[in-house]
Amino acid sequence: MIGLYPIGFVAETSYPLNFGPWMLGGLIPLFIGLALLITYFVIRKDAPPAPEVPPEEVAEPTGDR
Repeated sequence: MIGLYPIGFVAETSYPLNFGPWMLGGLIPLFIGLALLITYFVIRKDAPPAPEVPPEEVAEPTGDR
């Protein structure tokens, strides 16, 4: 997008802030990417917490056989 901005100075047109239609080549992909990121974070569901499993009780060896 920064690379396309100087075209406005070279073209010497009367677009406001030299921001002409050539900027669409950079702005459309930028906003599509931003929309994808926003929808990812808005729709994302946090994983449910893992259920706590109580530790298994281990029988201690008594030494008697």
